[in-house]
Amino acid sequence: MKRVLSLLLALAMVLSMVPALGHTAHAETTTEPDLKPFYGIGWSDINRRKFSNLEGMVGVQVTASADNTIGLSFNGKTNLDTMAAALKAVLDEYPEGMRYILLASTDNALRAGAEAVVYADAGIAQLKTQFTAFLEKYAALGGKLDGVIMDTEYISMGGWYIYSREYYQNGAVANAEIYNQIVAHEDYQTEIRPLLEERGFVFYEEVGGIKSEIYSIYPYSYLTGNKAKYANCTAIWNAVMNNRQSEYFNDAVYGPVAKYFPDAVVSDYQTNDSYAWYKNLSDDGSKGWAGGNQIKVGNASNHNTYSSRPNSSFFKDGETYLYQNPAAYNKANYEDAPYNMFLWETSKFKNIYASTATERMSIWLAEYDYNTREGSVCNTPYYAETALHLGMLNPDPFLIYMYRPEFTEDTYNARMKVISEILAELTRVAGYADRKPIRTPANWNDGFVLSGMYAGGRNIWRLTPDTTDLASFQVAGKSNPTFTINGVTITFPQGRI
Repeated sequence: MKRVLSLLLALAMVLSMVPALGHTAHAETTTEPDLKPFYGIGWSDINRRKFSNLEGMVGVQVTASADNTIGLSFNGKTNLDTMAAALKAVLDEYPEGMRYILLASTDNALRAGAEAVVYADAGIAQLKTQFTAFLEKYAALGGKLDGVIMDTEYISMGGWYIYSREYYQNGAVANAEIYNQIVAHEDYQTEIRPLLEERGFVFYEEVGGIKSEIYSIYPYSYLTGNKAKYANCTAIWNAVMNNRQSEYFNDAVYGPVAKYFPDAVVSDYQTNDSYAWYKNLSDDGSKGWAGGNQIKVGNASNHNTYSSRPNSSFFKDGETYLYQNPAAYNKANYEDAPYNMFLWETSKFKNIYASTATERMSIWLAEYDYNTREGSVCNTPYYAETALHLGMLNPDPFLIYMYRPEFTEDTYNARMKVISEILAELTRVAGYADRKPIRTPANWNDGFVLSGMYAGGRNIWRLTPDTTDLASFQVAGKSNPTFTINGVTITFPQGRI
């Protein structure tokens, strides 16, 4: 029986976008709402005179001295009054929507004075004091701030890294007591153990009780006895530690920002709200979701699309094919193909958005040829389709990672130009202050991806099929825009292309 998906829109248009692989639909309005462009904020220096919708973030560094004293620096300045004045002079030249700080090296605050690796209160307390004082001075000068982006990427609290960096180094045991030290700490019973318990952590049992009760996070393949009994323990530990780090920075960074700049965006690289029941696999196919729900830093979930997810180890172990599939995928084999990478990315981000109560996301992009392995979206139309569909989630903001020392200015700008044009197209179609995503669930089996947004007083839809045969995808001779694929018909009543 043929299925029909009918999207009821008022005066909808389907707008073709570059590249001509997908379609976007929107409806007209009689009044002109306020404009709000889509901007890209870069990790590295970007020449805004060349690309008006791209800009580099201003970097503020978190420093740590040999005695574990935490400080801040900006362009070589460390005095907070001088820093605040200098930052204001720079950001005053930026347009609204581009005034972002990259708060760099925040991992120093987790590392400075940490006890048994996971107890980072000393450094975090110093960061909170310094950052609060800095923002207070900046706000008092009349400084403006659209957001603070972090790039912590601190992994030392994870189960594997406690083993490989603390317990075992250079072929020998470095600290045999690290697991016992974590459990013996005065905060373990109140801050960590209850969170492990509620997620179903199985505490390690051993005759004689020599090993720590959290020895269950010791690398799974090395555990003796009933390995299946402890199968999810590392995932649970990692989820609890992820949330612990998020709570540290919500106190030290997001709290001060919300006090002085309540509308500003705060997010941290790859740190997002995630509901475990969506069963989002890790890049290599591992079941990180088995650890339970995870929480973001700040008020916006943050994740990246670097045209490499899932990675090659999802498909093969050496020369052995693994035949892994996402949950609910109904074909025999999830092929290593550009459409499947596009589907994976859009599904992952839709699920993150659905997990985020604030409905705010910061999304990292890399250049169109960042990863050129077979099966990547790079150098295919699905690269742009990925960015355009993610644009329908209203990134706040788009973030750009592009760093290759071998790039000349021309090759760098050629790649930036592609991103700039994609953002310009999003602005042309949906660049209004009233824009809001229309939630469309991720589905692994439709053979197309549909994303929606309300903007400018009308609905906009982006529709992209698993095909390059657009002649058979769009149905001719229909009064409304109509498309068909895999036995599904999609129609936009009262629509226009």
